[in-house]
Amino acid sequence: MTFLYNFLIPFILNAFNSIISNEVKTLTDDRHLHSETSGSNNVINKTNLNTKSYKKSSERINSDASLVYDKENTNSIIEQITTKYDVYSSEDILTKENMKDVLLRQGKNVEFDNQVFLITFKNGTKAVFKPCSPYYMRTALAEVAAYKFSLYFAPFIYVPSTKVCTIDGQLGSLQEYIETDIDLVLPSWKDAIKGKKHTEFDAVSKELDKKRKDLETLIISAGKEKLGAYAALMYVIGQWDIGPHNMLLKKIGKGELEIVCIDNAAISTPFESITCTSYPFVNVYSSSNFNTSDHDKPFPFKSSKRIHKPTVAKLKSVFGNKIDDSFYKGMEFYGWFEYVIWRSALWKKVENDTTLFIRSHLKYCPQQVLQRLKELNLKTLKEIFYDAKDDFANEPFLHKILERRDKILKEFKYS
Repeated sequence: MTFLYNFLIPFILNAFNSIISNEVKTLTDDRHLHSETSGSNNVINKTNLNTKSYKKSSERINSDASLVYDKENTNSIIEQITTKYDVYSSEDILTKENMKDVLLRQGKNVEFDNQVFLITFKNGTKAVFKPCSPYYMRTALAEVAAYKFSLYFAPFIYVPSTKVCTIDGQLGSLQEYIETDIDLVLPSWKDAIKGKKHTEFDAVSKELDKKRKDLETLIISAGKEKLGAYAALMYVIGQWDIGPHNMLLKKIGKGELEIVCIDNAAISTPFESITCTSYPFVNVYSSSNFNTSDHDKPFPFKSSKRIHKPTVAKLKSVFGNKIDDSFYKGMEFYGWFEYVIWRSALWKKVENDTTLFIRSHLKYCPQQVLQRLKELNLKTLKEIFYDAKDDFANEPFLHKILERRDKILKEFKYS
């Protein structure tokens, strides 16, 4: 039986692939990623793109030459990569701060409650640490896989350097910290109306709508090439929870913006969608109690059901003892709960307007991205997801990625 807290997996856990004391990538305004080695700047390797839309800003530095995209040898791009569980102690750390406090101090909005820490190492390196249980590592492993996936598609997609490590005996993920003064997270409705009278709610709603449109305009200004590539590649890898809440915008030059993809743990959770732009149905609870006999049947999109004005009591009356009580803890309901029971699991439709906004930009995808997608194969995916092969990344999971790849190629009539 699998329970996903709050019926969505925590959007957490990234980690460094570059060893912190040796090779750290930092996104800088001179449009390069530099590596700090023993306290000195050291350019290890550049990935130069000869594309109009990414010239100069597309230059990237990978700390491992084997990770650089090689058109002549696409099957071994990710070879010899392993996730090293490096060990750090308080002796290596200068400060460890609650990330929520850091963001609030910066005047930014916060929408997460899970444990996240900003670690500043004694060598000056900053990284985001997200603890996890050694008995439930899939979110951390998914973050590492997302990073490796981004290396294959560099520079069209950028996921900060990631790896799994332990800090003072606590297992978790460590992610390169990207500093930016742009806040893409809107205040929650609960925070927005705090201290307001009911007569002011309408004005608050209009103000939030205006801020949302302003943020969307800002994201669009990153350019259709970057936004289209981001939307396409996030769909292919299985990141169904995309949007401003799971991305950063970093200024990298005169008016140019870099899209940084963070919080990609959701790729470990199966989902189904009719098209590459439609709302996904996400597997939020699996149990033999459902006892379905439809493993050879396609996903029943047309058979979805809705529970209007859902409450815990209403859901319990529908699902009975097929779902454990722990599933309902911390749940919040809005409007309705649309679901499908398929292959002994509960699949919830996730209707997120920010996700739909990003996917609406799949009207364009750079030709170089389509070509690289075409070259993607099972062997390369096995290398990318190697560390998660004994967890969630089985062959059916990898074949789903290739199916979504084929949908993108078909959408853009690329053959």
